[in-house]
Amino acid sequence: MRIEWVNQQGGGQVVVFFNGWGMDRRAVSHLACDGDLLLISDYRKLEPELLPDLSAYGEVRIAAWSMGVWAAFTLLPDWGVPCNRLVGLNGTALPVDNRYGIPEAVYRLTERGMNEQGREKFFARMFTGETERRRFRHNAPERELPEQLEELAAIREAGGRDSATLHWSNVYVSEGDVIFPTANQRAFWENRCVVTPLPGGHYPFYRFGCWDEIFEGTANDR
Repeated sequence: MRIEWVNQQGGGQVVVFFNGWGMDRRAVSHLACDGDLLLISDYRKLEPELLPDLSAYGEVRIAAWSMGVWAAFTLLPDWGVPCNRLVGLNGTALPVDNRYGIPEAVYRLTERGMNEQGREKFFARMFTGETERRRFRHNAPERELPEQLEELAAIREAGGRDSATLHWSNVYVSEGDVIFPTANQRAFWENRCVVTPLPGGHYPFYRFGCWDEIFEGTANDR
């Protein structure tokens, strides 16, 4: 697990972001942030004991994307961090699940095909338009393929933890998500949380210019 401070001034507010599979800080490097920003990624081994104490912050806002939603469900109950807003994007607590996540057969097929070409194909499928696919070259992770493969396997083997103790403020579901099926996401979040639809595919962050917009629900086409 990687825990990385992008901004750390010790101010009054902090954004905590649970990143998606295989990603690093580049995935959201274009989003403006006024306060402190803490990124959590690389879920080969979940290590809650490494999570920092955030009790000094007056406001803690948490966002989780894709497999980061699963990581948040798993880690937040034990972390016990005070949270003012908790927002999910294109994920559920059950990442490998035929009804509420990525169907197991599809997930295992993704693992088997995850070579250099397979990884590029996966990233391309996160988008519904060529402009965003080209733009993602600036946000693509700089991580080694072997560790990304280990992360895929670790997530599948860990399974899910559906914590009823978490109160989600809002959840975004992209209407064209073919990575994490839209219908399965909606089935999971039904009667749990308000769902805000987004246009586009699995990667939603070109709909936002800053973290405030994610938490305030003001997405735009950019």
